[in-house]
Formats: sequence, C-alpha cells, structure tokens
Amino acid sequence: MLNLVYTFQLTNTVTTLATKMSVSSGVTSTILALFLIGLCLNSSHAQNCDPNCANGCAIAGPTKCDGACGPNYGPRPDSTCQLCAAFCATGCNVTGGGACDRCVDGYGPTTQKTCALCSANCKSGCLISGAGSCEECSQGSGLTASSPKSCAPCSANCAGGCNKTGAGSCDQCSAGFGLTSTAPKACAPCCDNCGGGCLIAGAGSCDLCSTGYGFTNSTPKTCGICADFCVNCSMAGATFCVNCVPGFGVTGL
Repeated sequence: MLNLVYTFQLTNTVTTLATKMSVSSGVTSTILALFLIGLCLNSSHAQNCDPNCANGCAIAGPTKCDGACGPNYGPRPDSTCQLCAAFCATGCNVTGGGACDRCVDGYGPTTQKTCALCSANCKSGCLISGAGSCEECSQGSGLTASSPKSCAPCSANCAGGCNKTGAGSCDQCSAGFGLTSTAPKACAPCCDNCGGGCLIAGAGSCDLCSTGYGFTNSTPKTCGICADFCVNCSMAGATFCVNCVPGFGVTGL
C-alpha cells in the first residue's frame, strides 16, 4: 500500500511549487493525478513482489502477490506463489500452489490434486477417473471391476479386446474359440469337428459342423458323425443324411 503520510506531503509540495510558478489549479490537478498514477503503477516494483507474481502486489504488499501467479506457479493461502505439481500441463492458479489444474497425457489427478501415472496399458488417459486408473485400455487389456478401475489382461485367445466386457473377459474370441456362458465371459474352444467356429453358439458348441458331421440333439449343440458315405446330415446319426458322396444315394426316399 502507498504510504498515506508520504503521499499527503508530496501532494502539498507539488501544490506549493505550482502556486509559486503561477500554474492554474486545473493544470496543478492534472500534474497531481499523473504523478499519483505513476506512483501506483510503480508501487508493485518498488515493494519487491513475489518474483513469480503475474499481477503485482499493490494490495497484498511486499513479497506477496495479488491474485494470479505466473506460468507453472499457483497462489498459496499466504498470498505468495508456489511451483505447481510435477507433470502439470496447464498451471495451478485454480487448484493452488503445489497442485495442478490439468495433468499431462498419461497422468491423472490424485486426491491431493497433484499428478501421478495412469494405470499401465492405458490408452485414453485418466484425467477424469484419476491417477492409477484408466478410462479406456490398450488392445489386449480391459478395465477391472474393482476401484480404481485399472487395466488388466483380457481372456486368453481373445481377438477383439475386452474394453466392453472387462478384464479377464473378451468382446470377441479368436477363430476356433467362443465365449463361455458364465461370467467373466472368457474364451474356450468350440466343440470337436466344428468347421464354422462358435462365435454365435458359444464355447463348447458350434455354428456350423465340418463336412460329414451334423448337430447332435444335446445342449449345447455339438457335432456328431453322419452316416457312412454321407457328406451332409440334418442331424448327427445314421438316418439323417441329406447328401451322399458320389456313387451313393440316400435310402428311404
């Protein structure tokens, strides 16, 4: 703050000099106004504000700061400026010195409003979910059910990742494998003699049996052998052949 006594004395001095020089009252007022403005503009510099202060310290006083601090610094409760947290992207004038308003990629906010690493194998970062967690995992990993939601491997034999179904599960299995019916929906082999995979029917079953095999009447549907010399059968067994190999025909027609 400007010293009021000093300012009053200075005002009287300027007024006296102006009177002796026969300067009009209007000009004297203008000189005083300009002089006082100059004092205000230079007061922050004269009082040695906090070196990382952006707006001066005319209100807070010497070594302090009025409002916002400079880049990578934020205000403290005692009106000084403190360095922001490590790995901070946008400064800390909102959260305050030692904290961070927004972390760099790959880092998220802690409960203390500092920055720490996201979960391993994290694809999209953790600015919303927070440090140690993740919002979307990389290929081959999915979010865990526990909190904080970190990234863990998908089921074995998983081709489509598991960001929808979660860690230990799978969104779509590799060829020759299908999803189990129980949670977590992992990948397990299709039934024997399955030629079309089991992405629809699920693990242990089949979408289309291999040549010479047909669906059994069991649940889940597996593939059993057709009659001898039968290429395709509507169901497994000796009496459900649809097409025979060349030189043979279906009996009972």
